[in-house]
Amino acid sequence: MPDGALALRERKRLPEGLTPRLLGAAAAGAYCGVSAATFLDLVAPRVRSLKIGARRLFDVRSIDRWVDAQAAGEQPSLAAGSWVDRVGDDDPNDRH
Repeated sequence: MPDGALALRERKRLPEGLTPRLLGAAAAGAYCGVSAATFLDLVAPRVRSLKIGARRLFDVRSIDRWVDAQAAGEQPSLAAGSWVDRVGDDDPNDRH
C-alpha cells in the first residue's frame, strides 16, 4: 500500500475508545440492532440527522433519546401499518 493511502486511512480511524457522534444508516441500524432498511423506515424519521456532502448522518444522542423514550413508554409505538393508515387523515370527526 502506498504511504499516502496508509496515511489517509490512519486519519479516518478514530482513536481507540472514541465513538463517532454521527453514524451512516448502516451503522445507525446496527447500533439499534436492526437492518439499515428498517432503521430508515421506522427510526430515521424520528431522529435528528445531518446532511454532510452527499451523506445523511444520524446523531447518536438523538437515537439514544428516541430509544430511551420508547423504552420508557413516553412515545406510543405504532405498528407501521397503523401509522401509515393515520397519515393524511384530515377528518376532524374521526377520533382514533
